Amino acid sequence: MLPEGNEMYRSTYEAKKAFKAMGSGYTKIHACVNNCILYRKEYTDMVACATCGKSRWKVVEQKNKIYNNIPAKCLWYLPIITRFKRLFQSKTTAKDLTWHATERMVDVGVLSHPADSPAWAAINDKYPDFASELRNLRLGISANGVDVNRGNRSHSVWPVLTVIYNLPPWLCMKRKFIMLSLLISGTPGNDIDVLLAPLIDDLQLLFDFGVETYNAYAQEHFKLHVVVLWTINDYPALGTLSGCPYSGFQGCAVCGEDTHCINSLNRISRVMMVIEDFYHMITRSEDKRSKEIIVDELDKLQEELCVTLCLLDKHFPPSVFDVMIHLTVHLTREVKLCGPIFFRWMYPFERYMKVIKGNVRNKNRPEECIAEKNVAEETIEFFSQFLKRVDNVDIPPNNHNNCGIHKGVDSSSITDGTPISAAKLVEVSAELFSKAHFFVLQNTSEVLPYIKRHMEFLEHIHPTKQNAHLEQEHSRERELGACRETITETMRWISHGPNKNIIKYDVYAINGYTFRTKAREGKVYQNSGVSVVATDTHISKEVVTYAKNTYYGVLQEIWVLDYHFKRIPIFMCDWVDNRKGVKRDKFGYTLVELKRLGHKGDPFILASQAQQVFYVTDPLDQKMSIVFKTPPKNYKDTYEDVDEEFSTIVPHNDNILPRVDTLDLQKENDYFRNDCHEGKGQNLSTSLCGE
Repeated sequence: MLPEGNEMYRSTYEAKKAFKAMGSGYTKIHACVNNCILYRKEYTDMVACATCGKSRWKVVEQKNKIYNNIPAKCLWYLPIITRFKRLFQSKTTAKDLTWHATERMVDVGVLSHPADSPAWAAINDKYPDFASELRNLRLGISANGVDVNRGNRSHSVWPVLTVIYNLPPWLCMKRKFIMLSLLISGTPGNDIDVLLAPLIDDLQLLFDFGVETYNAYAQEHFKLHVVVLWTINDYPALGTLSGCPYSGFQGCAVCGEDTHCINSLNRISRVMMVIEDFYHMITRSEDKRSKEIIVDELDKLQEELCVTLCLLDKHFPPSVFDVMIHLTVHLTREVKLCGPIFFRWMYPFERYMKVIKGNVRNKNRPEECIAEKNVAEETIEFFSQFLKRVDNVDIPPNNHNNCGIHKGVDSSSITDGTPISAAKLVEVSAELFSKAHFFVLQNTSEVLPYIKRHMEFLEHIHPTKQNAHLEQEHSRERELGACRETITETMRWISHGPNKNIIKYDVYAINGYTFRTKAREGKVYQNSGVSVVATDTHISKEVVTYAKNTYYGVLQEIWVLDYHFKRIPIFMCDWVDNRKGVKRDKFGYTLVELKRLGHKGDPFILASQAQQVFYVTDPLDQKMSIVFKTPPKNYKDTYEDVDEEFSTIVPHNDNILPRVDTLDLQKENDYFRNDCHEGKGQNLSTSLCGE
C-alpha cells in the first residue's frame, strides 16, 4: 500500500511517541481539587495538598473510598517552547515571522498592525537587546471558559490560548497560529495563577535566557526570546486573570479606585445604538483605508463619545450607565496604546472555542479528547507544509482568488475570476450580443488608441464644430478602420467578435467577492447586489463635461464571451436610475429604489469592475433600500492595494453622533448632573471620562 521504504506505525502508542519526538504532545499535571497547588517540583511526591489537606487522588465520599493513582483533578499543558521552535523549521513560516520588520509598510500617524503601536515601541525602548533580534516573538494570551457538557452535567473547561503578532495581519488571528497552551478542568476562580504556573515558567525562561532555535529560512541558529504584550479576555475573565474587581463600586479596571458610581437597585434594558455606532467606527477606523486607523482622528472620536454620553445622561436614569457603558470611554485610549481592535478582540478565540467543543468525542473525558485532537492536528499540519498540493489544516483556502469548481466547460482561459457553478451554453438575441461585444471593445486597453485616433480624425475634418457635436458623432460610430500591418493579434481576434454561443454561469468569484444571480439567490443570503464607478459624459448644446458616478444594480446574468484566444466574463445587471432612484439621507446613508430602473441600453459591465453591495429595506420607506458596501474577503490583497471607494471602513459622518446644542454649552449646569467629581477643571469632553 505504501511506497517501498515507508512503513506505518503498528500501534497508536508508537505513533504518539513519534509525535512527542517532533515537539508535539502534552504533559498531564495533577492539581489540588481546590486549586491550591500543582503536584510538581517540590510537591511531586505528595499525596495530599499542603494547603488544604485534600487528597491528591479521587475520593468517592458516598462509598468512603479512595482510588489511588487516579488524580482528583488534572491540568493539561501543551509545551510552547518546542512548538515555537518548530515554527522556524518551515521556510515560509520563518519568513512570515519577520514580516513586521521586513515587509510592513510604515506610515507615521497610522495604526495598521500592533507593530505600529506605542506598546510595541515601549518594549523596543525598554529592552533594546530583545528588539535587535527581528525573530523574537511578541505574544498575546487569551483565557476563557467553554461548556463541554461532561456526560449529563454541565462541565466547564478553560483553554489558555497563545497568539503570535510577528505575522502579517491576514495570518495573525488565523487558527493555525492560535496555539492551545493549557487546558484547565473546571472554573479556576481567583487561583488561576497557580494553574498558569507551567506556562509562566516557560515564558519566563524564554524571556530571560531564550532557547537555541534553527531558522530554516536563514539556515542558521539563533537565540529565540519571547515577550507577552497583553492578555485578551471578556470582562469577567479579565477580572479573574488580573485579580481586579469587574463589577460593583470599583468595576472599571482602568479607573480603579477613582471609578465614580451610584448605587441603584433599578435596572432597565439598554438600547444604545449611538454607542454601538461609535464602537463600529472605532473598530473600523475613521480613515478611508482598509484596516487602518488615523491616530489624529481618535481624539475627535473621544470628544464625540463623551458629548454623546452627556446627552444620554440628560434623558436616562443613572441605572442605565453601568460599568459596560462606562468602559466605552476607554476605547480610544486602548486603540492608541495597542493598535486596531481586531487584533485583540475575542471573536477569533470564541470561534476557536467552537472548534474545541467539536473535538470532544468522549464526554466523560473531554479534556483528553481536546488535547489528543490538538496534538494530532498540529503534527499533520506541520508535515503538510512539506507536501505539494496539500492545503493547510488551519488556514482556509482562498475561494476568492482564481480557485473554484469548474463544471461543463473548460474555464482555464478565463481572464479574471473563477466560475463556481455549472456552465450553460445558450444563444442570445442579436441586439444583446452586439451590446456585449461593443462594451468589451470600449473597455479593452488595446482598442483605446484607435478610439482616441477616431476622435482626433473627427476634430480634423470638423475643425469648426463644438465638442458636443463631435462627441455625438464619435458615440454613433461603431466601426474603426485600421491598417492590417499595425494591429496586434489581440485586436485581430477581438475584431472578429466572440463565439455566438454564450457561456452562462449562476455563481462567480472575483475581486474577493462571490456573486450570485438574482434567480440563484436563497432566502438566507444576498449576493446579487452590484455597484460600479463609471465616468459619465454629459453633452449639452456646446459643452461636454465628465464626472465620476457610482451606479447600483442587481445582477441578473453572468456571461463569458469566448474570443477564441481568451474568455472575458461580463455581468448583465438591472441598474437603478441614478437621477430619480438614488438619494442620500441626512445621516449620510445611500438609499436606492430598486424598482425604479434606468440605463436599460447599457446593462453590461466587466466582471473585474464589479463591487458587491448589500441592500437592506428602509424601515421608514419600504420602497427604498439602504446600501451597505461589502468588504472583500481576500484581506491580503486589500491590505496592499486598497480601493478607497469600496473599503471596509465606515466613512466619517458628522450626523451619526449627535452634537451638543450651542445653548447647552453656554449654560453649564442647566441640564448636566453636577454630582460627578472626576476630571475637575477639565472641559466637557473629558469630564465624564476622568482621563
